[in-house]
Amino acid sequence: DNIAKQSAQQSYSTTNEACANVATLKNFIASLDGLLGGFIFYTPDVFADNITLRDGASIKGLSNFRNIFYAISIPLIAIATAFFAIQKLGDDRPFVFKSFIIRLFMVAGLFIVTPTLLSYTIQANNLLVKQIQQDTKVTTFIDNYLDNVNQQVNSGQDPQKFGIPNTQISIIGGFINSFWKFLLQGVLFFIILIFLVTGLLFIAFQSIIRFATLLFLSVLFPLAIPFALSEKTEGITNEYFKTWLSFLIHQPAFVLGYAIAAAILEQILAKNGASIGLLFFYTGFLFFLGSANVLVSRILSESWASLLAN
Repeated sequence: DNIAKQSAQQSYSTTNEACANVATLKNFIASLDGLLGGFIFYTPDVFADNITLRDGASIKGLSNFRNIFYAISIPLIAIATAFFAIQKLGDDRPFVFKSFIIRLFMVAGLFIVTPTLLSYTIQANNLLVKQIQQDTKVTTFIDNYLDNVNQQVNSGQDPQKFGIPNTQISIIGGFINSFWKFLLQGVLFFIILIFLVTGLLFIAFQSIIRFATLLFLSVLFPLAIPFALSEKTEGITNEYFKTWLSFLIHQPAFVLGYAIAAAILEQILAKNGASIGLLFFYTGFLFFLGSANVLVSRILSESWASLLAN
């Protein structure tokens, strides 16, 4: 009876310790979601006077920097217009001067409509993302996975099956064996955690860099538009809009891939339950989706080049 009681107490202690480890991990992952979801599933309007992030934080004063570039670009346009006008006046072909006038009006129009147009592209991007993925928590699958782990541990499954350390170091008898077993379990759990967190942070930092790039582009656009005055330099303006579009569509491309991956993983989780292999499978999807922007940029570049060539 005493042996049975000790065995039951040890099993109960092991289960509680494993559940506590799962709860700690779940809280840690939940703390990352504010950073992850705020940039992965939402793009703040970088052209607003007050740029509001998903968590309610506000960035002010960027319009002042944009005004500085406005002040720089307007004199440059005036100088370029005078230079090209003098060149064209010496040309007897009337269509040449007409072409320059059309370009001048196009540049003026771009100055007026570009902020509104690019702001609308951000809103359309957010609407598309919302249609693809209703749940704005990137850690939803991890939450479901850990809940499944808790259920299986409470039903009597060995926590080691999920990579969760459950060995207690015994001072009395078997110290060395228990210590090495605890160390091995801890190292394996650490490796699993490192891969998971690295995958999540890899995605998060790419989203933050993407937002910073759009923020930077929103300030620089007054300098990019004047290059459309000349056929020789209009490629700079085209490259600006191509870069904007390229970085903008990274988000829906990732969200679409993540929604597909999450649907597959949820079905595997429901059928087979949680396992270390499934967790690594999920982490592999994160690293793959983190590089999806390279694929999207390549497709966009080829499509853009083909469009301009035709």
